[in-house]
Amino acid sequence: LGELLQLQLHANNNIESVENWTGPDKKRHDFIFDGISVEVKTSQRTGLPVVKIHGLDQLKEPPGGKLYLSYYRVESVPAGGVTIPEIVEKIESTLSAVKLKEKLTHE
Repeated sequence: LGELLQLQLHANNNIESVENWTGPDKKRHDFIFDGISVEVKTSQRTGLPVVKIHGLDQLKEPPGGKLYLSYYRVESVPAGGVTIPEIVEKIESTLSAVKLKEKLTHE
């Protein structure tokens, strides 16, 4: 969910941002731009944010670049929340739906 929220954020500024989303490709960082990588973490945990790092490689900056951490705290609500299909629909309205489907289904 967090990676989709981050993709939606980037999609507003860059219509090619689906190409920068590398999370589904199991790369070291979830988004890779020119000299900038973004690692996205999502949690339902309340209180102080705590993230799980899957290997020390996730903490390495790209060569000659910067690494940023994007953290989303989400919670389940009975009604009125944002759903994953709604987020995907918003992203598709900005980006290429074909490219997004390829990323989501690994085609």
